[in-house]
Amino acid sequence: MMRISLFLLLLTAPLQVKAFDWCSGWGAEVRVAAFLPTSHRVREIYQKAWPDYQIELSKSVCDSIDGWASVNWASSQGHAKGTSPHRETKIHLTSFNFGAKYYFRCTDCFRYYLGTGLAVVNLRLRDKHHYIKDHTDKTRLGVVVKSGVQYFFYNGFFLDGFVDYYYQPFFLSKSSRRNVKSHRYVDLSGFKIGLGLGLIF
Repeated sequence: MMRISLFLLLLTAPLQVKAFDWCSGWGAEVRVAAFLPTSHRVREIYQKAWPDYQIELSKSVCDSIDGWASVNWASSQGHAKGTSPHRETKIHLTSFNFGAKYYFRCTDCFRYYLGTGLAVVNLRLRDKHHYIKDHTDKTRLGVVVKSGVQYFFYNGFFLDGFVDYYYQPFFLSKSSRRNVKSHRYVDLSGFKIGLGLGLIF
């Protein structure tokens, strides 16, 4: 019986792959958000809200589930706490994200969604004190939780109001001239609240 079931599964697999429509059900979206770090220390050094820019591509898997992938950019600058005003520091975050979203249809024009995924986050720190420069470049894996409401207003075009949470901790190490390593934990997790403009095609 198991052999028969396996044979039927292999026989119908090409039909199932063919039934998956690769030509429709795609979505593209441009998003702008305010990134709000949850760490008090990060907010003290940098701004409390950073500009965040996103491009997202999605593909419908079934009636209520989409797979999605996106690229995000966020940056800010400030002064290291306890140092002179000349101790400038700049931070850049770039993340490549992917996951799935589940949609709940309210009306013909409105639907809301919940989603989750993984984020590959690159951190770049640039500290400058007089003529001394200190650069840090790290990449870590994070987690994304997504939520939002979409309003369809014209031929597949929609507005997307969203609130996302990114969990992205970093452990940084630095070697001194005496070869002594120091470690510090930087929590760059936070909420991204914003608006997107997209198209389903």
